[in-house]
Amino acid sequence: SVGAPLEAKRVAAVHALVKVSGVLIAVPLLGPFTTLVQMTAEDAPRQIAMGHTLFNVGLSLMFLPLAGPIAILIKRLLPANPSEEVGFQIRYLDERILESPVLALGAANREVRRMADRVQIMMSEAMELFLKVDEEILDRLAKLESELDALTRAIVHYLANLSQNALTAEESRKAASILYIVNDLEHIGDALTKLSMLGRKMIDLGLSFSPEGIQELEEMHQKVTTNLDMAIVAFMTSDRALAESVLETKPKIARMERDLRQAHLGRLWSGLIDTRNTSAIHLEIINGWQRINDHAADIAMAVLEMSPSA
Repeated sequence: SVGAPLEAKRVAAVHALVKVSGVLIAVPLLGPFTTLVQMTAEDAPRQIAMGHTLFNVGLSLMFLPLAGPIAILIKRLLPANPSEEVGFQIRYLDERILESPVLALGAANREVRRMADRVQIMMSEAMELFLKVDEEILDRLAKLESELDALTRAIVHYLANLSQNALTAEESRKAASILYIVNDLEHIGDALTKLSMLGRKMIDLGLSFSPEGIQELEEMHQKVTTNLDMAIVAFMTSDRALAESVLETKPKIARMERDLRQAHLGRLWSGLIDTRNTSAIHLEIINGWQRINDHAADIAMAVLEMSPSA
């Protein structure tokens, strides 16, 4: 289909080529084939099922020796486009494996890993933005946010389709846990996008933080980033101990946010110009770091809720 990854287009083309060729070959043999199918069972439903099976087996035997030449033909008909190969796309969500929930959940997990990668890059880029106040970083953050939104929509849609199948309790639990982390990763991306708007304001107004202020922002950013990384690893590995470690830091980060707010207000009362000019931005950033840490804690909590205790 239009907009599908190249490999998906090639698979669809091979499928269509084989089916159409099979039908064209089968038409002249329809009489003998019908007679053969009628000999396989007495009732019509079984005859139809057997006819479908015989047709597909016959196609496989006929085209298997031609697999190499067909692959070459399809690659020539659908050559790789360098610009498409470099660009972002959904890689692993294949509708054809929805009938196998284990494979489908594995595919969704791989796309979640890509979401997490982008969130972690955005965390790093956001701090870099406040250090360098660079327009190019804003562009990179916007691109990552766009990709994050696309991954969110694709994974949620894919899991909604998967839920139409008969899932075991374990499969339903895993699908729910994936939705949990997708939701939190999306919210973290939104929070980082809002913080990037503060960077835009600093660029437009030519503002910069005081040395003390930037040191505090970096310190809190480092701790929150560590917690987020731990939460993601805990989710990917179902590590309850690691998830518990993340939850233990939540009150510490809340206390740190209060302490940094007080330290900032102390500099503000002392009359530092940089502190006065960036006061509102500084306070919003440390609050943003705390919100992101809250989402990391939510991911950790989901791990504890979804992973059976020993």
